[in-house]
Amino acid sequence: MRWVFRLIGVIVVLAVVAVAALFLLPADKIAGLVTQQFEATTGRAMTLEGDVRPTLWPELGVNTGAFSIANADWGTGGPMLQAKGLSVGVNIGALLGGDIRINRVEAMAPEIVLEQAADGRANWDLGGAGGGGDAGEAGPLSGFGLDKAVISDGRVRFIDHASGTSTELGQIDATASLPDFAGPAEIDLSAAMNGQAFSLSGQIDGLSTFLSRGAVPLKLSARVGGSDIAFNGRGGLVPLAAGGQLTADLSDMGGLFALLGQAAPDLPPGLGQSAGISGDVTLTGGDKLTLRGGTIRLDQ
Repeated sequence: MRWVFRLIGVIVVLAVVAVAALFLLPADKIAGLVTQQFEATTGRAMTLEGDVRPTLWPELGVNTGAFSIANADWGTGGPMLQAKGLSVGVNIGALLGGDIRINRVEAMAPEIVLEQAADGRANWDLGGAGGGGDAGEAGPLSGFGLDKAVISDGRVRFIDHASGTSTELGQIDATASLPDFAGPAEIDLSAAMNGQAFSLSGQIDGLSTFLSRGAVPLKLSARVGGSDIAFNGRGGLVPLAAGGQLTADLSDMGGLFALLGQAAPDLPPGLGQSAGISGDVTLTGGDKLTLRGGTIRLDQ
């Protein structure tokens, strides 16, 4: 998940640029500062098509025009990230005290392309002069805080060149809060996949640890059509693992199959037109899922 930390670095640079803008630096110099610092940190070119414009009211910050971040040289899906614009507001009091406190970040119509090559390379593994460290080394971000992040009308596409498959999430509207990078994070998201709308909300108690160093308290809830799924336990990404209480009311099997791009099977009553699952689940090794002390209900 190193790319997450590198992209956060962009926000940090923009926060510093917001203060520099107070000294009336020309827009082209501000844009050059942002793009040069980003490329030095990640090894990827960043293009700003519009000016970087400072804002003083109702909050100190910057607005940008359309921008893009280059894909890996072997990628085929276009820019790794592009958006119609970015708006950032910073807390000037915290900034003068040495902390990066972002009041608000809003990305307009962002499009993200995640690609994995047949040999395992990933386009989100950003390198560059500052990219050699481990993702868990988040010392420079220890003072980072984000009160509110907003994504409107976003799209994410994942291309797996090994399997030849492509998966896309569209119509993404999301809000997230991260008061402290090492503390709790919250996210609410709605999107659509294969024409099926769904929503997701989650709370992660310790984002930096979740991304890079182990399991933390985790709550997730999702709704797909008329089905509801909830998880309350612990989880982490490196290594990918989770364990806790799962409750699922799968009343709308058609919606769930539509999300997967498949037609729901025509099952007779009593064999799974709807289902319910509850119990303790454990995910280990990223691909082994077990259910203990559980109850499975088919129809009534």
